[in-house]
Amino acid sequence: MKVDAIQFTKGSALLKRELEAREKDPANSEDLFDHVMKPFSLKADAVQKEMQSRLEKVEKDFQDLVVIFSEDPKGVTPEEFFGVFAHFLENWHVRF
Repeated sequence: MKVDAIQFTKGSALLKRELEAREKDPANSEDLFDHVMKPFSLKADAVQKEMQSRLEKVEKDFQDLVVIFSEDPKGVTPEEFFGVFAHFLENWHVRF
């Protein structure tokens, strides 16, 4: 999820730079790209900020949860942490 957020942020920044560069070129004045992509870019910025905010909250909540189980938040990944519970449930279903 973090990689997706980083890629989304990079793509949004690239689009902004492209739109800014196109504004300086009068040859692009009648091109529909700007007309379509400016509103998209504004909406993408809002989505990116919301996504970043949610990602930060999820990361903090995960760290708090890991601490409750006496694990090191920097030393365990979500896959490892939740994998323990998944493994337990799999074994539980096999036995019972």
